[in-house]
Amino acid sequence: MNEVWNQGRNAVEVLRKFAQDQRQALEIWTEDMKVQVKELLAEKYPGQDMSRVADAFMCRFLNAISPRMGQPDSFKSVRGIQI
Repeated sequence: MNEVWNQGRNAVEVLRKFAQDQRQALEIWTEDMKVQVKELLAEKYPGQDMSRVADAFMCRFLNAISPRMGQPDSFKSVRGIQI
């Protein structure tokens, strides 16, 4: 469930803060996923350096979810709403 905790008189600034908070949460989530993938690979293939495999998996995973991730300024309108 999403909740908006930001307040302000300027709707654009509130939306920017919300978007910034969402990006930060997504970055934390992806870092957590990366750690989990590396741990799983380390358990499955002990003694082998699987960091390149984990990095490639995360790259493909993130591109499949959102090709725009990591490029927050690349989109200015979403579904007709100008930000």
